[in-house]
Amino acid sequence: TALAIAALAAWVVPQGPILALTGAIVQAVYRPTIKGLESLDVDGPLLIVPNHRSFLDVVLLTAYSPRPLSFAIDATWSKVWWVRIFTYLFDVIPINQTQPLSFRELVAAVEAGRALVIFPEGRITTTGSIMKIHDGPGLVAAKCQVPIVPVIFQGLEFTVFGRLRKNLWTRPRGEPMAMTVFPPRPLNVTRLPGERSKDFRRRLSGAIYDVLLDASFKTRDCRKNLWRALNEAAKSYGPKRRIIEDGDRRPLTYAGFIRRARVLGRRLAALTEPGEKVGLLLPNGLALAAAVFGLWAGGRVPVVLNFSQGRGHLKSALATAQVKTLVSAKRFLAAVGPSLGLAGLAVETVLLDELSFSFGDKLKGLFWRGRPAAPESLAAVLFTSGSEASPKGVALSHENLLSNILQARCLVPVNADDVLFNSMPCFHAFGLNIGLVLPLVSGIRSFCYVSPLRLKAIPELIYDSQATVIIGSDSFAAAWARNAHPYDFFKARLVILGAEKIQSRTMDLYFKKFGLKLYEGYGVTEISPIVAVNTPLRSRIGSVGQFLPGMEWRLEPVEGLESGGRLLIKGPSVMMGYINPENPGQIEPPEGGWHDTGDVVEVDPEGYVWIKGRLKRFAKIKGEMISLALLEEVAAQTFPEEKTAVLAIPDEERGERLLLVSQNPAPDLAKLRQAILARGLTEISCPKQHLAVPEIPLAPMGKIDFLKLAEIAKAALENLPNSER
Repeated sequence: TALAIAALAAWVVPQGPILALTGAIVQAVYRPTIKGLESLDVDGPLLIVPNHRSFLDVVLLTAYSPRPLSFAIDATWSKVWWVRIFTYLFDVIPINQTQPLSFRELVAAVEAGRALVIFPEGRITTTGSIMKIHDGPGLVAAKCQVPIVPVIFQGLEFTVFGRLRKNLWTRPRGEPMAMTVFPPRPLNVTRLPGERSKDFRRRLSGAIYDVLLDASFKTRDCRKNLWRALNEAAKSYGPKRRIIEDGDRRPLTYAGFIRRARVLGRRLAALTEPGEKVGLLLPNGLALAAAVFGLWAGGRVPVVLNFSQGRGHLKSALATAQVKTLVSAKRFLAAVGPSLGLAGLAVETVLLDELSFSFGDKLKGLFWRGRPAAPESLAAVLFTSGSEASPKGVALSHENLLSNILQARCLVPVNADDVLFNSMPCFHAFGLNIGLVLPLVSGIRSFCYVSPLRLKAIPELIYDSQATVIIGSDSFAAAWARNAHPYDFFKARLVILGAEKIQSRTMDLYFKKFGLKLYEGYGVTEISPIVAVNTPLRSRIGSVGQFLPGMEWRLEPVEGLESGGRLLIKGPSVMMGYINPENPGQIEPPEGGWHDTGDVVEVDPEGYVWIKGRLKRFAKIKGEMISLALLEEVAAQTFPEEKTAVLAIPDEERGERLLLVSQNPAPDLAKLRQAILARGLTEISCPKQHLAVPEIPLAPMGKIDFLKLAEIAKAALENLPNSER
């Protein structure tokens, strides 16, 4: 109302005082934080490209800018009556997005030395992330050869002038209202010889998107304990908002979940020491979620343990992380305990379903504040999958986990309108940080399910929960789709899969049955975990998408490979370090902050990442490096109904030879050879030997357990006559 009065007064009061009054009103009502105005206080032409959060964006820029600004505005909006009132305050240049000639006036304004503001998205965000970038700003920057000035608004989308207010109880405390102006930077995009205008405009828009994405992440506050981040989200989205549910179908509100975490956290704090690593042997669900956040509230470190790998792996993990206390549940142990053999382990076991909480305990829990650890301190210990080598502990800080969440949210269009369905196990970073923590600290309702192996139950639960975002892996997603009714995914709009390559048959199945496109991502536990991901805005089938903002990367050459290289990553989400079984409890940080992923990748000129395979999964035959992952991709397309794998086994003459492994007793190797040669590979890349196995072992995330498969193959080959080996 106050802003409307100020605008109406503009008809009778000079422009200068009105701008001062408008700025004073905004400052009094919203108290925004303003940074980097010196980047605007320069002479000469400027092209200012802000993200578009609300109708207040223009008001803030005009009120605080040290120099006059001109605004490009859509011609349709310029005719709206209340917008026309405000145009008295601003220098407005109406443009028609569908007519390229209308941009001549924008070019003329910049060439005349004015500071021109163009909102590249062209509309106010409805997702909270950067939306589609129009061609105009890039064309103006290229034509005028002028640097661009990124401006990032925060918090404005949650006011009554934005599009996301409907989701909130109050304006987010963790997302303060702010305007950050970044220094000018050149666009550095030149037209290539023979390049079509359409492709050049696309690259210009992509460059501006990258600039805004990078600037957007730099404004995010990653230095928070995750317990604090949860409580800030609860204040913002409302204590009565339903936020998490599991297979028991008793959803909890923010208030209910925080209350449960406090009560449990207080009890666990009485049994452990500050900073102690506490083992969690629990399936996905509210109990695990409450235990994780309860431990964070008390400054303890959850070690989420893999219960699918047997006693040997469990015992090694407990010793490596130096776990003294193990939290589990009697009902869960009755199901998995016999295979684990917990008896004799040197830990104190706490069973959640045997704990009793009096009214006094619950009351004290409400007022217990705990002692959350510093953001840079250890938050969780997870273990590598062990599919290719013995598992190591990965030490992740609160800052690591929250950084990866905020990096992903800059890129992936999810918000509080969504419902996320997660059945990925939380003993892997994908299930823990993206499936469990991200929705809780982002106001997104989530459904945690006990296991991805419940192939018939999961499609029904996706339907019943009206899930809009689903995460998983190719193997599981394909099985869900085969067991689903075509209407089970009627609400789904984002299906993001990781852990293994998406097969073309899975892509086809989802498109034909549900009309859905699958988005592939790539992550490693050591990066918390997402490294790159495809999104609706930027996607290349076959790639794993583009790197998240805030990450540095480099490729190291691999002997024998002409293209691509070994990928190294540096950034805020890179782990604190490994905890090796040979040095229990000690965190060994990555050298120089760079983590060697061990993956061989190519990065194309547009920034899309193409995985060639694990370096350990390359065979070297007569000096030629051969990607086993690529051969498996060809085999999957050749034998779409079968699960296949390719192993490299020792060979006295060649050094190594290729072995096709499948459940089919007699696959057509000649057909596979033709497919391999058709992909441009050499004759030496064709497997000449086949091994039939009863079952190909899978890791908990659905990818092939190559360590177990190699053991099976070795034992089977040793039993063959020498002439058949």
